[in-house]
Amino acid sequence: MFRYTFNQSAEAIQKVFDEQSYASFSNLCVDAIKGNVVKFSKQEASNEIRKKTLAVAGLSENPTIGEVRRALNRTATREAIFEIISETVDQTLIYGIQGDAWFNTYVDYRNLNLGDSAEFFIPDPTNLVVSEVAAANHDIIRQRIGSGRSITVPTRQYAVKVYVEAERFLMGAEDWSALIERVTKAFYDKIGEMTYESMSSASKDLPSPTRFNVTMQANPTNRAQMLKLCNDVSIASGSKAIILGTGVGLGQLQNMKNTDIFADSEKEDIYTLGRVGHFDQYAVAEIPQAFADATLSKYNYDDAKLLVVPGNIGKFVKFVDEGATEIYENTDRTHNKDHSFDYEMSRKMGVACVVSTVFGTCTIEA
Repeated sequence: MFRYTFNQSAEAIQKVFDEQSYASFSNLCVDAIKGNVVKFSKQEASNEIRKKTLAVAGLSENPTIGEVRRALNRTATREAIFEIISETVDQTLIYGIQGDAWFNTYVDYRNLNLGDSAEFFIPDPTNLVVSEVAAANHDIIRQRIGSGRSITVPTRQYAVKVYVEAERFLMGAEDWSALIERVTKAFYDKIGEMTYESMSSASKDLPSPTRFNVTMQANPTNRAQMLKLCNDVSIASGSKAIILGTGVGLGQLQNMKNTDIFADSEKEDIYTLGRVGHFDQYAVAEIPQAFADATLSKYNYDDAKLLVVPGNIGKFVKFVDEGATEIYENTDRTHNKDHSFDYEMSRKMGVACVVSTVFGTCTIEA
């Protein structure tokens, strides 16, 4: 899957590959990240990718440090290497999203680079709440929409800075596959952060916020209140409620029941999952957790907040990805003391939470 046609590729790439061989190389780059390489081990695949990248850079398989530096001084070399990296990031990110069970269930993902539309048609709703997260400063845009209308989710630029010593990469001391994994994970975690922020903001605009947004401690005394919230959502929506939360958050549900009334199946779920698989008659679904930044000091999702949504809520999160990773570089080699390059990889993305029915939230107090 190419973002460009082959004849639009960098000249240095076209000198090394023809269209078919570049397609095979591109697949190898992605398969090395996914662990799906058949003909090589992961290390052999990485070595093969480096070998071809060296050829694109016009270097031998064992270049000297001087040769590598002269190659990196050429704009054409850098453009070709960037193109290979960005193409791999695009495909790896899409693969990760499509392989996520939670995203496949609740997120309507559109990739404009694959020809998808950014426009979503919303059928006649009884209650419609829209919370959009698109601006780079994470401003929340709330809008009440009339029945039977289309909405378009705007996109904004999101970037992740990656520090890589280009010399070490071409010399074989820096694993570029690890770079792809880090960049893809950073964008994937940002998508998750934007999604949950949108979901959390939408709950503030519910028709009866005091009824459908509750706060309680996780103990047996409050079990009836939690069941009432689930029942109210079920009645208002006409569909049995499902409880969404992180693994840690859903783990609090077991504290709302006396241990002497746990069924054997619930005990098995706690042993294998670390949480219950159901809360009485209501199913639960786990939201994947992630750290929000490299300091590991903040999570994407609030473990203390559980979402109680109708079983028929469908893909209520609308996500638009323009599907083209752009790479910018700081070409001033005196910028870093070790003469390394700074790379900034950027994508345009937008998220809107569109809920055409009532749902609820439960915040667990410590």
